[in-house]
Amino acid sequence: MGYILAFDIGGTTIKYGVLDESFVICLQSSISTNAHEGGLKILERISRIAEEVSKDYSLVGIGISTAGQVDVQKGEIKGASPNIPFYEKTPFKEVLESKFCCPVAMENDVNCVALAESFAPKAASFENVFAMTIGTGVGGAFIQNKKVYRGTNYIAGEIGYLPFGEHNFEEVASTSALVKKVAKLYGEELSQWDGKRVFKKIHEGDKIAIEAFDELLDNLATAILMIRCFYDPGIILIGGGISAQGDYFIPILKEKVAKRTPQGMPSGVEITTAYYMNDAGIIGAAIHL
Repeated sequence: MGYILAFDIGGTTIKYGVLDESFVICLQSSISTNAHEGGLKILERISRIAEEVSKDYSLVGIGISTAGQVDVQKGEIKGASPNIPFYEKTPFKEVLESKFCCPVAMENDVNCVALAESFAPKAASFENVFAMTIGTGVGGAFIQNKKVYRGTNYIAGEIGYLPFGEHNFEEVASTSALVKKVAKLYGEELSQWDGKRVFKKIHEGDKIAIEAFDELLDNLATAILMIRCFYDPGIILIGGGISAQGDYFIPILKEKVAKRTPQGMPSGVEITTAYYMNDAGIIGAAIHL
């Protein structure tokens, strides 16, 4: 039996797993990204992992999910944020294929999440699937007939850039934005707050935290209507750190979307949390390969 080694490269952590031909995870672990060291060091790091894994597993391919705009043909980063310096044009595909003599495929992390989720039980029956991740930032991706729709410049679905007044969507709908807002409203240092503390306050009935999160959900509901106009998906899946609070916020979000839906627009779209949670990146990278 052959195995796929899949990586999910984030700004803080590199998650990786070995999957069998049915995309079942057989081995899973993670290491620190040490993003400040740059793209070539990340390539060295995952190459060493591949060397170790290949001692115990016969690899038929390596899949990579990563932040940034990805040139899927060349298998390298086309554009990236400053979080990982010197990441553009890091030759992942070229180096790894030469070293391990197996195919290597690279894809944007949110595209990988969406691809994995499109095959998961919640979305498998839908032809058109939109997935978004809400965490430190906001990402999105559209899947049509089990294939990623990338657009001309590989930015299709990148809803974090949508303009919301003087801000973009990421600045008004990410978990990090929520934490910053609550910390400011409390007049406390940002270092004293994180998502866990904010949601603890929400569940305790704290008015400040609830109102801040309600505003985030208003913005999310507006974005969902935009997504419907752009892509008309049958299902919208919400992943990222916020998805752990799905039982609380999904009913509220659905109500807000229903109230904002213009007369004459069909109401038939499913809104739910992602299925694979934190494993979606590596599963999607393997499926993409």
